[in-house]
Amino acid sequence: MKKIIYLLIFLFSGNILFAQFDKPSFQIGVGLAEPYEQLKGSGYTTSTIYNNIPVTLIDTNLFKTNYGAKTGFSIFGSAKINFDKYDILRGTAFLGYTNFNTFEGSKYGNQIDGYISGPDTVYFAVPIDYSYSFNSFSFGFGLELAPTSFTNVFSPFFAGNVSFNVLSASLNRTKNNRDTVGFSATSFRIGVNLTAGIEAKFSPQFGLAIGYKYDLGNLLLRSSSNSNLADVYEWGASNANLNDDEGPYLSKLPNFLNDGWARMYSGAFLSYTNFNTFEGSKYGNQIDAFRDTNNIIYYAPIPMDYSYSVNNFGFGFGLELAPTSFTNIFSPYAGANLCFNILSASLSRTKNNRDTVGFTATGFRIGINLNVGIEAKFTPQFGLALGVKYDMGNLLLKSSSNGNLADIYEWGASSGNLNDEGGVYFSKLPNYLFDGIANQYNAQKKNINWGTFYIAVNFYPNMNAPKQDPKKK
Repeated sequence: MKKIIYLLIFLFSGNILFAQFDKPSFQIGVGLAEPYEQLKGSGYTTSTIYNNIPVTLIDTNLFKTNYGAKTGFSIFGSAKINFDKYDILRGTAFLGYTNFNTFEGSKYGNQIDGYISGPDTVYFAVPIDYSYSFNSFSFGFGLELAPTSFTNVFSPFFAGNVSFNVLSASLNRTKNNRDTVGFSATSFRIGVNLTAGIEAKFSPQFGLAIGYKYDLGNLLLRSSSNSNLADVYEWGASNANLNDDEGPYLSKLPNFLNDGWARMYSGAFLSYTNFNTFEGSKYGNQIDAFRDTNNIIYYAPIPMDYSYSVNNFGFGFGLELAPTSFTNIFSPYAGANLCFNILSASLSRTKNNRDTVGFTATGFRIGINLNVGIEAKFTPQFGLALGVKYDMGNLLLKSSSNGNLADIYEWGASSGNLNDEGGVYFSKLPNYLFDGIANQYNAQKKNINWGTFYIAVNFYPNMNAPKQDPKKK
C-alpha cells in the first residue's frame, strides 16, 4: 500500500485570549510541505528515443510506486478552546489546504502520434507539455498540550489530530500549445497528524508559533480498482481512484498518442444560436481493451453517452424596409444583414456515466442573412414581430486543415478546424477506445446555412415623443 505522509514546516499567527477558561482562540498560518515515502517522487515524466526523435512520456512509476509529489505550499486555520484556566490543555479544530509540486514547472518535449496512409502507418512528432500536482484538502479535530503556557512568554506545544482528507492528483497534457486534456484521481481518506513547536506570546491578543506537523494522510479507507476496466487511468478521466491499496490497475497515461491500449500495472506498494437543442444524448456501448502482464488481450464493452451541438454567435449590420410602418398598426418588413459569425461544433463523450471528454472545432466566418416578417405596434413604445430569417453563415473565410497533423480530430482537442472548405484531414473520433491511430478522411466542401422562425419584441423608446417648442426654452 502507498503511504501518504508529509511534513509541514509552518509559521502562524492569530488572536489568542490567554488564561481564560472556556474561551476560544484562533490561528492562521502558512508553511512549506515536504512529501515522504510513496507520496514523494523524483519526477513524473521519463525520456526515450523513438526513430531518432527525443520523446517525453509519463513515467510508469507515477501512481504505480509513488505519487510524484515534491515540495509544496500549505495554508491553514484553526480554532482552539481552553480546557483549563492556564491555557495548558486545548481542544482544536482545523481546516487546511496543501498543494504539492508548487515550485515544479511544466515538462516540455515531444510525443509520438500516427496515422494510416494506405497500407502503412506513418509516425510523427508532436510538441507536448505536461503539468502535475498533488493536493490535499483537510479538516479535523484533536488535542493540544502547551505545558508552560501559563508563563505568558514562551511555551513548547504538542498536538495530535484526527484528519479527514480529500486527496487528489491532477495531470494535464497540452498538445501543440493549444489543446489541453487532463486526468485526475480523487479519494477521501482518514488519517492523523502530529504537531510540535514553540509559541511566543507578545500580548494578551497576539502570538507567534513555529513548528513541525507530520501527517499520515491515508491510514483508513485505502482502496484499489483491482484492474476494473471501468477505472482505466486515461486522458479525460476526472473521477479515478487513487489506488493507494495494493492491487493491479489499468492505465493508458504512459502511452504514445497513437497507442490506445490500456496496460496492466501492479504497484510495488500499497446572439446566440444553438443547434441540436432538442436532440437528446446517444447511449450505447464502446469497446475498450487491455493487455495484461503476459501480453494477453482482453476486450470489454464500456457504457458510453455521446452528445453533440453546433453553435453560432453572430453580430452584424444591415438595412430593413417596412413599407406601411407609418400606420403605426401593422407592417410587413424585409431586411438584409452582413453578419460576422463565430461557428463551433462540440462533441462530448461520457464514459461509465462519470468521465467526460470533449472535442470542439471553431471558426470565424463572414456571411449574410435575409429576413422577412410582419410587425404589430400595440403602443407607441411597444410592438411584436413574427418572422423568418435565413442565414448563409460561411460565404467567406472557409478553411481546411489540408492534412495538417497538428489539426487531428481527437478527444480532448478544443481548437479543431471546421474544415468547411473541404480537403484531407485526420481523425481519431470514430475509433474504438483502444485504437489511437488517426485515420485519413476527405472532407466535402460544406455550406453552413440555416433558417430560423422567430418571435421578437420591439421597443420604440422615442416614438411619437412630443417635441419641445424652442421658444419655451
